[in-house]
Amino acid sequence: MAEPLLHALQREESGRDLVRTYLGIWEQEEAGAAMRAIIRTAIGSDTAMELFRDSMSRPMREAAGGKIKGELVMMQLICIGLARSIMKLPELAAADADVIAEQVGPLLDNIRSRRGR
Repeated sequence: MAEPLLHALQREESGRDLVRTYLGIWEQEEAGAAMRAIIRTAIGSDTAMELFRDSMSRPMREAAGGKIKGELVMMQLICIGLARSIMKLPELAAADADVIAEQVGPLLDNIRSRRGR
């Protein structure tokens, strides 16, 4: 599930492309259902959260350019998925992936381009 996103990070794709890739995963029937189940389970269980954090954040933060940068990028993406597909915030849930990518992509670019970890 996370492989397309990891590859996008490793190829240093733009923030807009990262958002589109991530939302594309959520929009796939099986992958989206799995992501919703993983996040719901992780929120309710410390053990599940630890597994989720280790499996997702370690490779992603390295690919995003550092520990803090990677975690900030992952936080933005996870929150978009949570708000759109689990909380079903009306405007976000109804928005086209390209609209979300245009709004959030530059933020991810900014995080990744900053100096430091």
